[in-house]
Amino acid sequence: MVNLFIVLIVLAISIFLFKKASGTLAPNKLNMISYIFYLFIVQTYIGASLIFLGLRKHYLVEKILNPSTIDKTYYMVAYTAIMFPLVMYLTAKLIKVDIGKSYNDYLKKNIEVIDEKYEFITVLTVCIICIFSVIYMFIKIGYVPFIDLVLHNDPHRFMTKRIELTNNFPGNQYIKNIIAMNFTPILSYITFVYAKNTKKAKWIILFLIMFVCTVFVKTYNYSKSPLAFYIFGFVFLLIITSKGISKKNLIKVFIASIAVIVVMYLKIGYYFNSGLHIYSGPLGRIFYTQVATLFLHVDLFPAFLPFLHGKSLYPTILHLLGSNETYVRSGKIVMDFYNPEGVFNGVAGVMNTIFIGEAYANFGMIGTIIAPIYVGIVCQLVFILFLKMKKTPINIGFFVSIILTFGTMSQAGFTDFIYNSTVISVFLLLLAMNIIINLFKRIAK
Repeated sequence: MVNLFIVLIVLAISIFLFKKASGTLAPNKLNMISYIFYLFIVQTYIGASLIFLGLRKHYLVEKILNPSTIDKTYYMVAYTAIMFPLVMYLTAKLIKVDIGKSYNDYLKKNIEVIDEKYEFITVLTVCIICIFSVIYMFIKIGYVPFIDLVLHNDPHRFMTKRIELTNNFPGNQYIKNIIAMNFTPILSYITFVYAKNTKKAKWIILFLIMFVCTVFVKTYNYSKSPLAFYIFGFVFLLIITSKGISKKNLIKVFIASIAVIVVMYLKIGYYFNSGLHIYSGPLGRIFYTQVATLFLHVDLFPAFLPFLHGKSLYPTILHLLGSNETYVRSGKIVMDFYNPEGVFNGVAGVMNTIFIGEAYANFGMIGTIIAPIYVGIVCQLVFILFLKMKKTPINIGFFVSIILTFGTMSQAGFTDFIYNSTVISVFLLLLAMNIIINLFKRIAK
């Protein structure tokens, strides 16, 4: 009973603080901070609370070796549930920004399309580069996995290929990761905004081409969630371009995202004959799997392995710090330790979890204490930055991409918030496209 009281009190405080930090938690006005809130509640807090309350029959929870791990991990989550939004709220207060008012003002702004001719030339040029990068990517792979998924039904091969394609792409990683995987979805969002705003055939056709390319790249390694999250990104596009989203459209996009996940589960061999069970299938994946790996992080370090002491920092950062340590993500080590058979058989990759997991694995409890503070500041400042920018189709496309990226990062790893080549490349492309358009305008004058 006491544990249930603690869970409910922490949840109430967290909801209150997240509402203050985001300005609104209304689903029809979802924004970057409220999106992170819902991800945190669904993928971390609910599962952590259920485990804390004794519901522990999930296969990953049963791998926990030290019983004291349960309480310790829950209180780490509870601390994050309070400190994370509190820091975001205080950050906005410190720089004198009323988040609720700023977000509402942003939504009320009209979309700016100043010189469509030069904007189309710029966007088309980047789209062509992305299309050729996508073609290059699948030439190197030798086939299009999405088509393979549609035409065949071989769950074991799909799982094996997923790990193989994720870790051993036979081509240039920069072309694949930055241009094909990263820029293509952004350009699809940008062209969608232009198509919706102008209703012109050229933008509609370009959007459809980029949409198909994005579907292909989001399923290049047979993963279930990337395509669903990409489709969910249209919720943000509709909110920003329509000054909010109707419940009808919100439900439509949500159902489409869920449908993608269900179909992908069917394709990898999961069947719903026994109904939806909280410990397995989609529900187990949503509520337990992500946070259970946090419990395994806490269980593993330092009882069985020493803390990593920064080895999960990207090689670029390690080099700048003068370190010769070998780069390794904590999620990979946790997977190797708790599922060596899956790793050996080539069907297991990493055990990613909320960012405090990697912070703990590298820096212990100090990392756990500092991580929500640091990440909270970064998230709020980036959110405010985009609210202050002009409301153009290009800026909107990048804004939605950053929202989705930061949401994923919050459930993936702490070091992504210290150095992330994907985020850096996104901001560089945003800057480059705006500079090129402005140069076109000056030349025209």
